[in-house]
Amino acid sequence: MRREELVLQPRDGRLFDIWTWSQLVGSSLGPLPVELHVGMDGEPTEPMLARAEGLAAYASRHGEAILDVIFGHYRRAEEKNWLAFWGVPAGLTRSQVLGYARALALVVVEDLTATVFADPRWDPEHKLDITVAGDGITEVDGEPFRLEDGILRSS
Repeated sequence: MRREELVLQPRDGRLFDIWTWSQLVGSSLGPLPVELHVGMDGEPTEPMLARAEGLAAYASRHGEAILDVIFGHYRRAEEKNWLAFWGVPAGLTRSQVLGYARALALVVVEDLTATVFADPRWDPEHKLDITVAGDGITEVDGEPFRLEDGILRSS
């Protein structure tokens, strides 16, 4: 990934800027965009580019692990009876759940936090941030987690 391959997106009222990579990352989840989030009028740094490359490599190799977390999040919402409120059907399979996510992106912010961001229809108020560090997923929504019988739990 090179700086000249990044495109500054319109601000649209945000208090930060988003630069997107001109290419999509191939994964078992489908093609994923890469976003670098910086302060207003800022530019991505070399460490951000390196972190984005690492996140892209992780996502391309470990899409199934990411899907496990997304599906576990859906199953937790199902368990808590939140789905009907948002008009999302219960009983979705693992292969169906991504059809109910409005967005999925690989995001690196200025502090070098790298996440897989999802905007699931079953939790549009909170969204879903899956933090990737090193060779794995370390947090979900800023907290340690575990998958217990396929359902996402806070540790």
